[in-house]
Amino acid sequence: MLRNLLSINNKFYEDQAIIFLTFGGFGRYVLYLLYEEFRRLRIPEDKARFLAFDTEQPHRDRIDLSRESEYLIPLDHFDGDVYIENEENKDLRKAVNHIPVNLLHDIEAGCKGVPAVGFVAFHKYDDL
Repeated sequence: MLRNLLSINNKFYEDQAIIFLTFGGFGRYVLYLLYEEFRRLRIPEDKARFLAFDTEQPHRDRIDLSRESEYLIPLDHFDGDVYIENEENKDLRKAVNHIPVNLLHDIEAGCKGVPAVGFVAFHKYDDL
């Protein structure tokens, strides 16, 4: 890992890039600040990817999608509990078995402050 990532003097090798993932309204805001800082430091766009999985309806209703469309990834509605029960998702089921199933009923309703719910949302996105 690069020690001083946010540095104008720091160079990525040709095959290096970094990906930032966040979930929910607060995560999206933090991601926007990082995005702006990387632009200010003139770090090439192909060296950093910013993916905001905004899973909280109140925040989605207040955002300017045209301004944030470069990195905001809206999630389609899906039932997380049904998704993790899929036979192919055994490892995912083990990773989130510590959270109550009712928190996974409607991923689109929000992460509810539980990072594991966001993890399930990202897993579903990654499958697509």
